[in-house]
Amino acid sequence: MVARILTIVGHSMEPTIRNKQRVVLLNYPFLKYKVGHIVAFRYKGKIFVKRIVNIENGLFVLAGDNVSSTYDSQHFGPLSKNTFIGRVFV
Repeated sequence: MVARILTIVGHSMEPTIRNKQRVVLLNYPFLKYKVGHIVAFRYKGKIFVKRIVNIENGLFVLAGDNVSSTYDSQHFGPLSKNTFIGRVFV
């Protein structure tokens, strides 16, 4: 298992996770992802943190909790598990 600390930059997960808040990122080979989990993933060379809101045909639909300030699956579409870095714990 790999654990590390991430510092969140941005407001897209407020009120659950605030800007500059530290969170724990866990990853291990057999980690299961479910609707409601918060995940960190890579997209276009950047790391994002979003909530899984739906799983369609093995692809994950991700959304920020702050709907007025988020860049999520509405913009980039559903993503595969291969883009995930791990699960985020507040």
